[in-house]
Amino acid sequence: MKKVIYGVLIFSTISLVFLACKKESGKNFTETIHSNTKSSNSQIENVQGLLKFNDIDHVSKTIAKLEDSFNKQEEKFLKKYKGSTGEEFIQIEENIGYQDHLPFIEFENNLNFSSLRKSIEEKLKNYLLVNDDGLDNPDSHFIIEKEVRAILNENSEMIIGSDIYKFYPEGYIIIANQDFSKLFNIRNDKSLIFKLSGIKIEGSFEKAACNGHQAQTGNYTTGTRRIHWRVAIQTFPWDRYVIAKSVNYVKKNGNWKKIRGYTKCRVWGDVGNYTLVNGQAQEDCDKPLNFNTVSGFYSDQSDVKDWKHKISVQTRTQTNWVKGYHYSEISAGTTYNSNLNF
Repeated sequence: MKKVIYGVLIFSTISLVFLACKKESGKNFTETIHSNTKSSNSQIENVQGLLKFNDIDHVSKTIAKLEDSFNKQEEKFLKKYKGSTGEEFIQIEENIGYQDHLPFIEFENNLNFSSLRKSIEEKLKNYLLVNDDGLDNPDSHFIIEKEVRAILNENSEMIIGSDIYKFYPEGYIIIANQDFSKLFNIRNDKSLIFKLSGIKIEGSFEKAACNGHQAQTGNYTTGTRRIHWRVAIQTFPWDRYVIAKSVNYVKKNGNWKKIRGYTKCRVWGDVGNYTLVNGQAQEDCDKPLNFNTVSGFYSDQSDVKDWKHKISVQTRTQTNWVKGYHYSEISAGTTYNSNLNF
């Protein structure tokens, strides 16, 4: 799949990695899917409804394999139906029963696992059948990427090594020694994360000027076409990154459907700078450090339902520092500029 990237990225003293991700799908392509998703299950366990990974590297490799399986499937599908319009793709997928999430479904089924991805997609199907634009889109969940949703349960939880990780919009907590009794209590009462022993808190669970885990979402609608946009900074044990994402919709017979088209995203702005103190990096979030510019790097792709641009960063950010650019050809070139404020 072709992507175009251009611009200048200012590195300064912070290490930034540009990650542009492809998309992919399919239904009658199960041989490729099975070979990839089964290898992704190596040494993964399902423990009381949470997936257990050996270590952080094991998590990262699983996410990468899932994304690669998705990309290869989509590439095969698009090659077969090259030249189709967005409306034609909708009809083709309905006619052949195409499932773009099949690599994730296979992965989850092999582990007898009920994922956050599955929960969101089931709610999304019902949401799109209701002609009420005032309802919240289930896809607005703070976990943005499909491949990450596929390894978390409906409560946004997982196990790495011997510890339980539970994710929130504000960050995440680590429950030591796989203590499920504490997890079950915290599910019922979030305030216990500040009261129980053996819990490590990562993130800004109380209002703070500098944050490492914040997301914003919304709809930009023109007639029967819509961009569902996201802009965020995400902090996980395996990475911290800024991201802009777009999902394309068309309204048909009173209901919204995802539609394929050329889509471009750019995440740009600033994160906190840092200084070296005795050889150690010390964050100074009051001083901005640019990671990309308004005319800098972007990621784009033809014939996709959704697309993203993300850049790994080392530090947190302040409100209004991270911005997104969202473009889609689905409605004579629709553009929206987003802003992460909190």
